[in-house]
Amino acid sequence: MNPAGNLTRYVSDGKRFVQQSSWKTDARTWEELFALPQKNGDMLLAGLTKDRLQLYGWLIRNGQMKPLKPFVFRSKVMGEMQVRQAAGTLFISKADAVSGLEVQMDEAAKQWKITKTELELPSEDGWVRFGDYNGDGMEDILRWNPQTMRYSVYLKGSDGTWRSLSAFGPWGPPNDGSRLMIKDMDGNGKSDLVLLNRTDGFADLALSFESRNALAP
Repeated sequence: MNPAGNLTRYVSDGKRFVQQSSWKTDARTWEELFALPQKNGDMLLAGLTKDRLQLYGWLIRNGQMKPLKPFVFRSKVMGEMQVRQAAGTLFISKADAVSGLEVQMDEAAKQWKITKTELELPSEDGWVRFGDYNGDGMEDILRWNPQTMRYSVYLKGSDGTWRSLSAFGPWGPPNDGSRLMIKDMDGNGKSDLVLLNRTDGFADLALSFESRNALAP
């Protein structure tokens, strides 16, 4: 998506990315943009305005794009926004929090719906990162403290609750402005950690080799 208001979709042909579709949107710049894959194959896009006061949305279904009604926040979004891949939603949270705001699409009204979500985690310093760290298909949580560069891992059990698995660190320089991203970098179905430092241009990678039955008795 560019500031002129063009939304373009590219797909891979195995060697390169080629343009598949293009749609016209509002001409503006965005503070953040997110892609939210839906379980039914639809793609939902979310755009936070530069003033962090409005959230726009676009639903792509069967090659057609439909805009959602923008959501207007009462005040600037000061928390961090991240995608919850398992649910196809956005999650807004602050540092050291054990709850946050869940942002999802109201299918009937074609607008955003926001609800408060309790994570039922122990109180702990740091930011929440969702991922599947043992490859069992369930959504786990990593707690990351950028001041100490220490990490705590919580795996989701079959009963739907998160249980502490391990803690490790320090890993990475503290307070250097690095951003922690969660991606499956080696294609083994498990979420890995990527520390990206935009100042020096370096990225540190930690691969996950956690067993699927790590919490089994």
